[in-house]
Amino acid sequence: MKTTHQGKLCAGLQVLGWQPDPADRSRYKAFRHHEHTGKAFVGVNGALRLGRNASESHSIGDPRNQTSFYQEGLAACEQGVWA
Repeated sequence: MKTTHQGKLCAGLQVLGWQPDPADRSRYKAFRHHEHTGKAFVGVNGALRLGRNASESHSIGDPRNQTSFYQEGLAACEQGVWA
């Protein structure tokens, strides 16, 4: 089974306590966290964004430019889901 960057990040965010937001209808998969006022958005190609909504969010990493939060999400996936 092939796992995409989007799938790994979505699983990692859930391990880190982020909950999927089914009400969000953007092209990104949206997640909420009780400690944050904004949302995390994961794009099809694995881009990770934070902000109030998808159009007002800012990039915090993608597969070619992995920030520490991006790497934390991937590591959580590896340790909590796929291990």
